[in-house]
Amino acid sequence: MGEKQSRSSNRYSNRKRSSYGLRSSNRNKSSFGLRSNDGSSDRNSNSHRRSDRNKDRSGHRRVRPGSLLTELLYPLRCPMCQRVLPPSGSDPALRSWRGLVCGDCAKHLPRIREPYCLKCGKELNDETEEYCPDCAAGTHFFTEGRSLFRYEKDLRGSILRMKFHNKREYLDFYAAALQEMGGPFLKRTGVRCVLPVPAHPGKTRERGYDQCLLLAEKFCQRTRLPLLRNVLIRTRYTVPQKGLGTQQRRANVRNAFALKKDFALTEPVLLLDDIYTTGSTIDACCRVLRQNGIRTIFFLTICSVRAGDTEGMELPDETTARKAPGGFVR
Repeated sequence: MGEKQSRSSNRYSNRKRSSYGLRSSNRNKSSFGLRSNDGSSDRNSNSHRRSDRNKDRSGHRRVRPGSLLTELLYPLRCPMCQRVLPPSGSDPALRSWRGLVCGDCAKHLPRIREPYCLKCGKELNDETEEYCPDCAAGTHFFTEGRSLFRYEKDLRGSILRMKFHNKREYLDFYAAALQEMGGPFLKRTGVRCVLPVPAHPGKTRERGYDQCLLLAEKFCQRTRLPLLRNVLIRTRYTVPQKGLGTQQRRANVRNAFALKKDFALTEPVLLLDDIYTTGSTIDACCRVLRQNGIRTIFFLTICSVRAGDTEGMELPDETTARKAPGGFVR
């Protein structure tokens, strides 16, 4: 008799709990993330974790880099004419340079052709010459160097936008071009490591980024060459090279670089920079490397001025470039 009363009281208490909206024990376990008999809470919690990983801090769904959705929201533009490129859905860091520039601009890129200087790679005006006036008149501290393009027209505007107007997305195109167009030079020289020409920390803070370091990172991702960060450092803030003659440029960057102590470099070394003009900056870096026992030094840059082109040497200072609309300085 007492057993029947206890069973009826239990049924009554269960109905009472359900009538007040209380959950059963299994439901309570599930609500607190505890494992139920069928394991459904574990599956739900795992799905929540996966969904959380696909969201940013604000709760919005992350967009995978290189996806079609990314390119629709943030379309890539041609680094020369700034027209929107058709979406492809592939990661820009894996594309060929032809997939990062429009077809019209790809046909008219001011690529350096022969004849070019056998020392620094500047395009020459006379087929009978072997060296540009700078290399014929003086001695450089580097072994050999090459550039891809002439610093002129649309490419000049593209470089200025990249350096002074935060167009860092152009770096994928330039890194791809350096890898593909500069491939024969890299294979022939057999370089073992990459040193970006450093910017002064004060300049990096003003601009917000070091374009040569970012270019070197993307370049080394493609070539698999070791990138040596903060090994070659800039110790002195130099004035802009604009308006300075060859001797003044050399004096401006003399003793402006240093090599990190007790760091062994593997030769041959490749210096990477964006623009080559008179070679004063490259020479200043090479002087420091030679003082530390490095003898075989090559360089590779995006562009250089044509041999004897004094107008191309008049690179704008940062203030002028920032004021120019779209980064163009005509």
